[in-house]
Amino acid sequence: MTIREKVARAMMADTDDAPVNQWDSANRVTKDIYLGNTDVAIATFLAAAAEEGWRLVRDEATEEMSKAYRNMARAGDFKGNKHCLFDYEAYRAMLAASPKFELKE
Repeated sequence: MTIREKVARAMMADTDDAPVNQWDSANRVTKDIYLGNTDVAIATFLAAAAEEGWRLVRDEATEEMSKAYRNMARAGDFKGNKHCLFDYEAYRAMLAASPKFELKE
């Protein structure tokens, strides 16, 4: 199940008169409406979070992230050290030490 569908299911289940399996019994139009609302909610949340300096990142660095790091190193953007390898352990440590997002009222 995608993040999008998990959020849409949660939004549907949050109504007072929601039966337990409301998503499974909903018709395609109803599901599409909830999925569309989910898209708007997620995009709005991410944009608002970005305005406050937050960014959603993966727990594990991807190969593309590692490649970007290596390309920067090869270009000499690390104070002349052109032999920097991506340190996955350091990445995990930075994420663990980063502040946690909290919703503000």
